[in-house]
Amino acid sequence: MNKAILIISHSNYRIKSSGTEKFITDISTLFQLQDIHVVQLFPVIEVNNKFKMDLFAVNIDDSFNGIYSESTLIDVLKYIAIQNNFYYCGIQINHLHGWNLDYLSQALNKLNLPIDIIIHDYDMICENILSHDGLGKLCRLSFGVPSISRCKECKYYPHNREHYLKCRSFLHSVKRLVFKVIAPSEIAMNNWLLGFPEYSSVASIRSHLKIEKISSNTPIKSINKKIKIAYIGSIAPHKGFTEWCKLLDSIDLTKYEIFYFGKSKINDDRINCFTVDFQDSKKLDMASQLKKHNIDIVFLWSTWDETYCYTFFEALEAGCFVLTNSHSGNIAASVKRYDCGLVFPSLNECKEYLSDYSIVKMDITRYKNKFTGVHVSQNSDISDLLLGNKNKTPSPELLNKPKKNLIFTLIYRLLRVNY
Repeated sequence: MNKAILIISHSNYRIKSSGTEKFITDISTLFQLQDIHVVQLFPVIEVNNKFKMDLFAVNIDDSFNGIYSESTLIDVLKYIAIQNNFYYCGIQINHLHGWNLDYLSQALNKLNLPIDIIIHDYDMICENILSHDGLGKLCRLSFGVPSISRCKECKYYPHNREHYLKCRSFLHSVKRLVFKVIAPSEIAMNNWLLGFPEYSSVASIRSHLKIEKISSNTPIKSINKKIKIAYIGSIAPHKGFTEWCKLLDSIDLTKYEIFYFGKSKINDDRINCFTVDFQDSKKLDMASQLKKHNIDIVFLWSTWDETYCYTFFEALEAGCFVLTNSHSGNIAASVKRYDCGLVFPSLNECKEYLSDYSIVKMDITRYKNKFTGVHVSQNSDISDLLLGNKNKTPSPELLNKPKKNLIFTLIYRLLRVNY
């Protein structure tokens, strides 16, 4: 029989391009290189919300399998195991958003397998902390568990409190199976443990990437006469796009050249836009694009405690000087750690800094002259993710052969599956 691992998340990592999906993409490849098959499960949220259903989809070794009802989850997993000659060695929970937690709890307890919980964000604690309305922006400055004293003026409070309690109840229902809780940074782990302190004894840190300083004899590129400053990645408000737009209105375009690298569409004649999407292997990756265009400064102004932030490390690899704020979590911590930029308490101070062209030019020149090179690679050590030697397998008996939801499987395949 062939070994397989279950990966549970909230989205299809084969078509979405965010940090969680990049992690699953990378980790799926690593598991398969170790001859461990990957069965990924995700709720079909857009359908479930519109039609009040509980459907989930399955990818097996990066290929779409179909859509099923969550009420048949355990039978689907047994059927997949029988059909593919698999035995499951463990479960990796990356996200709970969109799942019917009652069905999920029942299935995981019947499987009786060790579970790793991977922290990507704080959705299990507050589902609306990244919302642009409510009190999200204020809450992001000081993270905590939803409570009446903290959230009484937030319109999302009743929902967020109920959501947190449901996640807490779910985790309690599978606590005996939890092998490790793994976060990509200390900031991510410390914040998550505010909501679930009982898991501190099984908590560990595993960086998504491996960072190595290298000595390079490559000549430093000439300093641009016009300083090239870029916004990279998602244009979501919590990523600092609102602040970026305010910053542009204050920048002297005779001294700065403006860039955007990512997959969003921006209609602004002031900005040179280039598409970057890790799902598209035909295009240059982010670090290569930043190097190709000799970008001097990257503006990463996340307004929440980033748990990791791949784009920071892409900017680091490209030799860019990073500007961020003191509430950006792992971005601010990493800027200080690698001494590769500046951390500002407010946007106004960042604006003031950029208004002094000679100072900025001097800082960039100094940074480029001392930058010898950084090699950023995937963290290929998956020993923390192999769930020890507690290999178990569910009972092979299949009482009911599950049926795919043929209509939604066909529609999803036609509209979404191009892989």
